[in-house]
Amino acid sequence: EKCLLVTLPGYTRGIDFYGPLMFVGLSKVKCQKEEEKLPLPLSDQETLSGIWIVNLESNKVIGNIEFKSGIEQVYDVAVIKETSYPSLLDADHKKIKHIYKFRGCGK
Repeated sequence: EKCLLVTLPGYTRGIDFYGPLMFVGLSKVKCQKEEEKLPLPLSDQETLSGIWIVNLESNKVIGNIEFKSGIEQVYDVAVIKETSYPSLLDADHKKIKHIYKFRGCGK
């Protein structure tokens, strides 16, 4: 059985697979008290938030989507199979009101 070991620059918060590809959601490590620190970062490098793609056949990172601002925590990752042109929409985008229905208190 093959063992996979890949070091990524963040805290793993979700994994999904598509063929030989593994999609890994990474979150930035929040500020911690010295005695509670996780073993990340392994060096003084900054942790990152985004989605990293690992080829399981070569054990190599083949790409990533890094969130530069606004998103520091990723809670899960899912591959949406058989779709064309998926996208991320900002909460203020006009298409959002056709996707979600928001209800306020008492309405």
